[in-house]
Amino acid sequence: MLFYFDEYEVDILLETTFYLINQYWPVFEESSRQLSRDLVTFLLDKQLPVVEKYIGKLPSFSHINELSDIETRLSKLRSPLDVHTAFFLLAERIFHETSGVVLHALRELVSYLQRQQGYLQASAISEQPDSIVASLVRALLNTAARFNGIDSEISDLCIQCLGLIGCLDPNRVESVRAQNQIIVTSNFEDSRQVTEFAFFLLEEVLVKSFVSTTDTRLQGFLSYAMQELLDRSSISDAVRMEGLRDSEPIYRKWCSMSLSAQEILMPFITSRYTLMPMVSQPIEYPIFRAGRSYGNWMRNLTLDCLRRPQTPFATLIFEPLCRLIRVKDLSIAEFLFPYLIVHIILGEGIPEEERTVVLQELHNVLQYELPIEASYAEREDRKLYCEVSTTIRDIVKSV
Repeated sequence: MLFYFDEYEVDILLETTFYLINQYWPVFEESSRQLSRDLVTFLLDKQLPVVEKYIGKLPSFSHINELSDIETRLSKLRSPLDVHTAFFLLAERIFHETSGVVLHALRELVSYLQRQQGYLQASAISEQPDSIVASLVRALLNTAARFNGIDSEISDLCIQCLGLIGCLDPNRVESVRAQNQIIVTSNFEDSRQVTEFAFFLLEEVLVKSFVSTTDTRLQGFLSYAMQELLDRSSISDAVRMEGLRDSEPIYRKWCSMSLSAQEILMPFITSRYTLMPMVSQPIEYPIFRAGRSYGNWMRNLTLDCLRRPQTPFATLIFEPLCRLIRVKDLSIAEFLFPYLIVHIILGEGIPEEERTVVLQELHNVLQYELPIEASYAEREDRKLYCEVSTTIRDIVKSV
């Protein structure tokens, strides 16, 4: 594809391409190695401005003897970096959407941190600590949370990097997490709010999961879910008509999305993915009980709430999301959880006994005390339950 892409399309895939060649060169067949050589040579000849723009983020081929001549050309484009800039570029690579690029960047970061202990210690005790230290810590924490339970090597490398950075004085170095949030005040009864929620869900949750996962099964379910949300929220129609008539507000919202999100979503505006009907297995309450894993509990409760939409608009957007709950990645279920709980508790059409069992489920989690002889796995699970306990408590108090 890169042989035929325009410049603005090449830069999206450049880091991923270099990572793939670097990582899988030892297992490439001769034909694949030759194609890789031809590709990088083509990029240096025909897309040199793009390569120069991203050269600081591209891994070295110095360990690949067959690419020594290409590495010589790449080395001439690389300028010496001060420590601050080197850390900055590594932090940016850690935020990359592709898990492989993140993994390779973390491996380099571990090595670089080991060599730059003096710089970190000098920064920590100086009058004005280098801001890159806080940015690096935030990047590592976000990455560890993003890949928790999904890629153990990435999580381990994040922990190793944090250990090399060491303990920081919170009064002098702040690493505040930026959070994007959306509040649904109509309980999914207002079409405009539902469309806003669909936009947020697509850009902040589904697109990020789609580009970071290596699970083809989850990618298939995400493809279907994104296609259906775009269609059912009238976003596809608005984009096809480019904001004509009544679709203008939706089209303006589409244009305000990041370019990377638009590029990922655009194919799903015209795609035609279909899935067989999902077999609905009854979920028995209480779901929470001693020994049940956090992931199992979160998936079952979220899925059951998705199957109880209280408004026509909720019915439209909840149904395609059900497939995403059973997969290994918990991020989608955890995002939807508070919205679904409030939707069930405040829903006017739900039978009182169904509302009661959900409320009792939340009380069961809050009231449970871990036994002294609990295993390590149970204690780790309890920490995850505690992370949602504040949300649960606020929900219960508001009812």
